Amino acid sequence: MATNKILWFLWANPTYTASARLQGLVVHRHLKKIGYASEIAYIPTSFERIIPFSPAIEKELPHLLNAGDIVILQKCKDESNLPVIQYLKKIGTTILLIDCDLPVSEEIGKAVDRVICSSELLRAAYEKI
Repeated sequence: MATNKILWFLWANPTYTASARLQGLVVHRHLKKIGYASEIAYIPTSFERIIPFSPAIEKELPHLLNAGDIVILQKCKDESNLPVIQYLKKIGTTILLIDCDLPVSEEIGKAVDRVICSSELLRAAYEKI
């Protein structure tokens, strides 16, 4: 039986940003340690809420991901990521957004399958959309 993959897109370089380190890299490393097929797909050199997406990347994603795989967007909540999210949903992945800061991203929150929040206040704000 094939194991579902977990693919991470981080919004910032973990060297410079605590949220990318604690909500992304540390969790990814722990998942790998306990046997999950977790991979970091994108770490920007500094800060970048926009996932790089091009026809070349779109062509390669079906070879990397299968229906049922999980894609985690760590604070990649810019609306320009909607085409990426729509494409990932089209190939059958489950998409999670990890968010720890206001403001709420309504369009991204509606587009992903689940939002993971770092506070009750933020969770309540996402529940309103």
